[in-house]
Amino acid sequence: MAGPKLEGATFEGAFPFYILIDAAGVVQGSGPALQRAMPLMTVGSPLREHLRPSRPKSLLDTLDWAGHEGQAIVLHGIETESLSLRGQVCKQEAGQCLLLLSPVMKSFEDLRHHGLQLADLALHDATGDLLMLQQAALTSRHDAQRLTDRLRQRNQQLQLMTE
Repeated sequence: MAGPKLEGATFEGAFPFYILIDAAGVVQGSGPALQRAMPLMTVGSPLREHLRPSRPKSLLDTLDWAGHEGQAIVLHGIETESLSLRGQVCKQEAGQCLLLLSPVMKSFEDLRHHGLQLADLALHDATGDLLMLQQAALTSRHDAQRLTDRLRQRNQQLQLMTE
């Protein structure tokens, strides 16, 4: 029995930040969200000109990449220094490697800074959930601060009235 297949738009919807590299480490394709975030990384350009690995550090060619199949990888943008990606390597046919990635975002401002929206994240990616939780916590903090300020003003008014 064959497993499920993801192709075309279905694949890109599930993994909008993928990168396919050939045996020489040259980009053969990338996901639509990653193309928006890194427009200079085009098909035919060497991956090492656009992203540098920080985990593991020794990813020079596809043999190195393939040796880390299934392990966590972390990449950092070179021309877009504030962009970091995390994910894993999947070996492909003909010496290619598929990098299934997700952006590391700390706020909605980070997302917008890279020309992305919440819809650019995969539905199964927890990044969107974390950003929404962060926004809810920030809103709650602002509401609490506003209420505290109002209480402080009322206390001052009451003190003035009793004096």
